[in-house]
Amino acid sequence: MRDGTTNGRTAVDVSNRAVELLRQYSGRGPTETRTTIDRDHVVVIMRNVLTASERTLCEHGYDALVLDSRRAMQEILRPELAAFIEQRFGRPVIGFMSGNQLEPDLAGEIFVLAAEDGHRG
Repeated sequence: MRDGTTNGRTAVDVSNRAVELLRQYSGRGPTETRTTIDRDHVVVIMRNVLTASERTLCEHGYDALVLDSRRAMQEILRPELAAFIEQRFGRPVIGFMSGNQLEPDLAGEIFVLAAEDGHRG
């Protein structure tokens, strides 16, 4: 198990990579990101993620379109972010769950890691 300092640095690295990828692909990153690391999972919570155009669409009733677009973006980011997680932790990602909500403006990414002994499950 990693000590608190190593986990803290790793959490910052994961948060920074998630923000970097979101900014690269959507043109804007979240204003706040926090990563939590536990024995078998990594959770990334992002706040204030929506772009100005997505907010405008929501204001005019296109919530479903924005959520569909965000789901697609998460699928595009998934391989790069999962590869980063695997490299950082030295363990395969065996599960990935992702979601967005519009009010308040939040996004979350959950990565489930293979057991430290290499078993998947």
